[in-house]
Amino acid sequence: DTKPVPSFKQLKPPRFSGETPLELFLFQFEACAKFNNWAEREKAAHLFTSLHGNAGQILLTAGSAADLRFDDLVEKLRRRFSPAGQEELCQAMLRCRRREKGETLHELSQDIRRLLYLSYPGQDSQMIELLGRDAFLAALDDRDLEIKIREREPRDLDSAFKLALRLETYAKAYEVTSGREVAKAKSARHVRDADEVSELKR
Repeated sequence: DTKPVPSFKQLKPPRFSGETPLELFLFQFEACAKFNNWAEREKAAHLFTSLHGNAGQILLTAGSAADLRFDDLVEKLRRRFSPAGQEELCQAMLRCRRREKGETLHELSQDIRRLLYLSYPGQDSQMIELLGRDAFLAALDDRDLEIKIREREPRDLDSAFKLALRLETYAKAYEVTSGREVAKAKSARHVRDADEVSELKR
């Protein structure tokens, strides 16, 4: 008896209403299409059914789903949800981004990545990764930490994030250890002071 071949479980594509960044949606959709090994016609059909809300209104002028080309639908979406000037605005936000109080390094790196996609939609190169790395290091707003990371020559945003996380973890561990040693030293000094007072009273 031959065992049945397990069925291939496809990823479900995300939905888009126009309320979230278009380029982020398209990035997620393309990753899903690649995993599912969709042909261009399948991509068009799935993209067609992924639109709802304000984005779904585009379907009224998009024509028949059977005749729709993927690139044509993406172009319609970009004209509607990527207005002129948005890229320049996101690039300015990327340059000015600084770490907020209480913000984790992971949260910061994810937001830098989001702004990077919105600033340079559809672009994927080593130069873009270097721009993301430099934006992340500037956003740390910590000159000493930035220098330590640059000395290790990270090649992209992810490498810079991992180095920052490691160095920050080491620094926090050192602070905890140093704090315990200081507390122990203070306790020992108080004991000595108490002993000296007792000796003087005798």
